[in-house]
Amino acid sequence: MFPYGVSLSELEAAETDSIDNENWPTAMASPIERLFTCGDQETPLVEEPAAQQPRTVGLSLWFSEIIYRILTAIFSIPELLHRTYITFNRTFSQRDFNVSEAEIARDDCNISNPLFEDNNFIRAHANGNRENEREPLSNKVSHYSTFQSKPIMSFRSEPLKLCQLIVPKDSAYDCVVELGKKSVVHFKDLNKNVNVFQRTYVREVKRCSELERCIRYIENQVIEGGAKKFIPEMDTSNIEISLQREIYDLEIRLFDLERDIRILLDNETALRRNCNDLMEFQEVLQKVESFFDIHIEDKARNQLDVDRSQYNDFGTPLTPLIDHDATPWFVAGTIDTSKRVPFERVLWRACRRTAFVKTAEIYQEFKDPETRKPVEKSVFIVFFKGQKLKDIVDRVCEGFKAKQYPCPKSSRERMLVLADLEIRIHDMNIVLDTTKTHKHELLSNAAVGLPEWNRQVHLQMAIYHALNNFTFDTSGNFFVAECWVPEIEIDDVMQALQRGANKSGATVHPILNVMETEEIPPTYNRTNKFTQIFQDIVNSYGVASYREMNPAPFTIISFPFLFSIMFGDFGHGLIMFLAGLYLVLNEKKLSKVRNEIFSMFFSGRYIILLMGLFSIYAGVIYNDAFAKSFNVFGSAWTKDMYTKSSGAYNNSQSYIEFTNMLSKGPHESELSPSLFYNHDHGPYAFGIDPIWNLAENRLSFVNSMKMKLSVIIGIAQMAFGLFLSLLNHRFFHSNIDIYSVFIPQILFLTCIFVYLCLQIIVKWIFFSVFPGTIFGRYYPGAHCAPSLLIGLISMFMFKKREAGFVDMTNENRPALEGCHLNQWYPGQSTVEMVLVIVALLAVPVMLFGKPVYVLVQRFRRRGRKQLGHEEGFGDIIMHQAIHTIEFVLGCVSHTASYLRLWALSLAHSQLSEVLWDMVLSSGGLATESYFKSAICLPLIFFLYALGTLSVLVIMEGLSAFLHTLRLHWVEFQSKFYIGEGYLFVPFSLKQSLEKIREGSDYY
Repeated sequence: MFPYGVSLSELEAAETDSIDNENWPTAMASPIERLFTCGDQETPLVEEPAAQQPRTVGLSLWFSEIIYRILTAIFSIPELLHRTYITFNRTFSQRDFNVSEAEIARDDCNISNPLFEDNNFIRAHANGNRENEREPLSNKVSHYSTFQSKPIMSFRSEPLKLCQLIVPKDSAYDCVVELGKKSVVHFKDLNKNVNVFQRTYVREVKRCSELERCIRYIENQVIEGGAKKFIPEMDTSNIEISLQREIYDLEIRLFDLERDIRILLDNETALRRNCNDLMEFQEVLQKVESFFDIHIEDKARNQLDVDRSQYNDFGTPLTPLIDHDATPWFVAGTIDTSKRVPFERVLWRACRRTAFVKTAEIYQEFKDPETRKPVEKSVFIVFFKGQKLKDIVDRVCEGFKAKQYPCPKSSRERMLVLADLEIRIHDMNIVLDTTKTHKHELLSNAAVGLPEWNRQVHLQMAIYHALNNFTFDTSGNFFVAECWVPEIEIDDVMQALQRGANKSGATVHPILNVMETEEIPPTYNRTNKFTQIFQDIVNSYGVASYREMNPAPFTIISFPFLFSIMFGDFGHGLIMFLAGLYLVLNEKKLSKVRNEIFSMFFSGRYIILLMGLFSIYAGVIYNDAFAKSFNVFGSAWTKDMYTKSSGAYNNSQSYIEFTNMLSKGPHESELSPSLFYNHDHGPYAFGIDPIWNLAENRLSFVNSMKMKLSVIIGIAQMAFGLFLSLLNHRFFHSNIDIYSVFIPQILFLTCIFVYLCLQIIVKWIFFSVFPGTIFGRYYPGAHCAPSLLIGLISMFMFKKREAGFVDMTNENRPALEGCHLNQWYPGQSTVEMVLVIVALLAVPVMLFGKPVYVLVQRFRRRGRKQLGHEEGFGDIIMHQAIHTIEFVLGCVSHTASYLRLWALSLAHSQLSEVLWDMVLSSGGLATESYFKSAICLPLIFFLYALGTLSVLVIMEGLSAFLHTLRLHWVEFQSKFYIGEGYLFVPFSLKQSLEKIREGSDYY
């Protein structure tokens, strides 16, 4: 599919009938294009056709042709600027690389023009020309000059070439390493239909995966062992690859290290388990000794004397469980504290209340030998009689995983065992400390090498994954790969392949063939750390189609500008600017923070900086800082207190009224321009006059200004988007889209909405509160200022309106009723009628222009061989109808959508004012007592600062950000942006290392 609604084959066939293919660029070239020549060549960049074919053009097409030529002349200005930019860059290239004048002149013919691009690539695709499918690179070296400029961000994606790489098997590894260092080659997967486990380097990939697992295990042990501080930072700038045989040595070393760590951990776990057992045994003996010290033996014996004739509550005799002549027994041990109560209850019921249980909590901390988590233990002692009860007690202990310890019956024996336990525990702690020291040394030494091991293994895996995209030729001695390469990088890629071949010592050099193909290339836009965030914003909506206009360069300015209109406050913008400045100045240190939410803000540090800077500018324009205005340049709404002519103070009634008005407080003053406005002073030098912050009708004035400003800015951005679509049509040489899409669209937008913007500007300039003559008609005052909204409705209804504002037949010239609805400039009805008719006629041209054109071209080609797949005429009609309805309705809805600039600005200013008045002013500043102010003001200011940061800066900032995002994605980009491409993903060793660093908490 052609990017603009007609299949490529249909468009090529259509253009073939009307314009000769060989002279196609010339037929659409402007006179300005023909002025540029290449060096001393007599042939211009756009050749003149040998013979211009006659064309039957109607009046409407001639009108469109005139408009198109005018726009061509206007849009040649960026071409001149682009050539100036290229010449400036080449001057430094000539100075740095000592390039000869002949080379500079040669390269000038290969400059990639942003507006009038060489179309051989697209024409070759359309014509199906594959004669030079494997043309050697040496034949095109002069075309892909290394001195072409490599912009930081381009207005179009870079031109790419599909290349075929033939490389010997022995040098494939080293060649891929060198290509990975360049990061400019996008490999295609030639083994899509092959199972992953059947690819060439599957064994090497498995080996690297096993090494990664081993490294992850060592990493976890290093962190758990407290040796994290010994892990150095990974050097992502170092992308040197070790020799292939060194990976086998690393494999042996890592496996040996893993085995040693596992053995050491197993020994440590066994030692900890033994030590815990000894310590628990010690606690059991101590608890039992203290229990018997208070003669608990007698009490237990008395409770265990049960009459053989005693029955339980259910009438079951208890004697079968107890031997009559048996002596009382007891067992002791430890159990988890959480299981103590259930343990007692089960024993009580299982032994039918014939066992006595005593428990005591151990206050010494124990840790699980495997998980190292703290465990709470308790000592239990169970007294019973007979072997049968002992079996029951043993089974219950086994069920609750309670440990029993052999506790001597006499106190003397228990003391001897305690003494022996103390010695054994001391020796065990010494052995355990020695084991910990050895383990810490082993893990510390391992931590130093972790980043380098991880780097080597990950790079090896990335290389083998890239090699698995290759396929063998018929002989099996050469790898064959297909890749996308930027035109200006082809020479560098050849040099990288040559370095790889020399490093491997291969006698056969790799071959890189440039292929012609009809496959759509990926989209490649160069970025840096500043422009990356803006490109990501655009790509989130959709990746640009190949070689269409890239909105990201314009977004750098328009995004923070629209944000600032909604967020415009000097104080809040300063806070955001300082936050962004802090992130930028400390980006190297803050890049190591691994918090997901913080990383999201950190990645947008440059856009936060610009949004804060633009918000400061908008706040100065609005004269708004924390809901307050500053009188920097002196207000024109003033009355001098001292009169120079009379040398006395001004005690006039107007001055007294002016001071009384200002003393009323905020939003209570109502100043008359005829009384209080100083016309000699002129308007406020920059921004809004601060007197409006005190005026009662402040919201009426500010809302009207911001609403109209939003409409003007929105329509200007939409019109700019339409002109960008013109650049797309010209670049892809789609005349039919220019005549049947762009020109009707720009006429529709201009006749209605641009006309509305012009009315707003004219009303701002000429109409005021004072009477006068405007456009030859007497204007009585502000009550007769034209109503633009009602006038726009009357324009579409063709409603008859009277001319002028007053009754000229009356000597007193009284204002006509509804004078604000009358015509206010000569010939307004005629002009508006013509504009509406032109706008309405533009709709059927948009709807039927391209389908009719395609239908006519198909009719001319009847009997000829079809060029590939052709869309049905119904599909074309449906596609064009959808786009026409979307544009016509979108012009209205998108214009209304831009009113969010005014709405969010109003909400932000009102929230700021409420927070100032209700928190800071009413709470702290309004207190008359100095003592109360000293106590309350810090607390009130803390609450005010908290509300300002959380609500006005963060929440309002996020809201304005999302609305700005929508305005760019929907209202702006819908006018020209297709966004059906896919990203150019080069094989890059450096990006592979960056992914490790971003996904790890340790590097």
